[in-house]
Amino acid sequence: MVQSEVALAPTPPFPYGMFATGTGCNALQLGGGATTDSYTTAGGGTYSTTKTNTGGDVGSNGNVYLNGSSTLIGGAIGVPTATTGACPGSGLTISGGAGFLPPTTQNKLLAAGPYLFPTPPAPVPAPPTTTYKITSNASLVPGSYGNIQVSAGATVTISPGTYNLNSLSLGGNAVINVNPPGAVVFNVAGAGQTTVFDTEGGTLTNTSGVANNFLVNYAGTGQIKLSGGTSTYVTVNAPNAAVEIKGGSDLY
Repeated sequence: MVQSEVALAPTPPFPYGMFATGTGCNALQLGGGATTDSYTTAGGGTYSTTKTNTGGDVGSNGNVYLNGSSTLIGGAIGVPTATTGACPGSGLTISGGAGFLPPTTQNKLLAAGPYLFPTPPAPVPAPPTTTYKITSNASLVPGSYGNIQVSAGATVTISPGTYNLNSLSLGGNAVINVNPPGAVVFNVAGAGQTTVFDTEGGTLTNTSGVANNFLVNYAGTGQIKLSGGTSTYVTVNAPNAAVEIKGGSDLY
């Protein structure tokens, strides 16, 4: 009898909290006082108890542009060409005093990639393209929805599970709240929509504190607009989309 044992080395997690698949100048742009840092949920850790000014890594298959004197990266910037200067031919462009937080031994420019990302599959079945307007506090259960429009000030409580939707937009101070805490997946189709996922006016609330418990998948090339909040823990997988993050609140 011959017995053999074969083991594969574990694949390390993808190190970047935000990564742009674009290959051109300013594929990833941070300005207006944007900063990055990191934390861990291991052992019940929270942002307030485990925050560190390292590990907030960002990257791009093209050029990263930092502008604004208060724009600081608490992590590494991974780009194919680890040189600074005006694009093209440089991985990083800096203006206005932006830069890295100390320690610069960890928070620095490095050569990495390019990386290829699989396109998320389209929602099955395809969601309707009709408008689903919510004007007051309401609850949603997993299922298929069209273009969800949440009016200003309304709170929508969603149960854990999978939601296939065509688009989502939140009015001013509108809230999407996961209750009870659990894993939520939004598969966005975006048929016929320019902006397919817009939370700039409102807030996504995921009190579990784990970003993987709120996953947004989108395969198309439409616009995604995000804003943060005290409990906005979310993972956005949209390798072909233009993504804009605005506002002064944190996004985890």
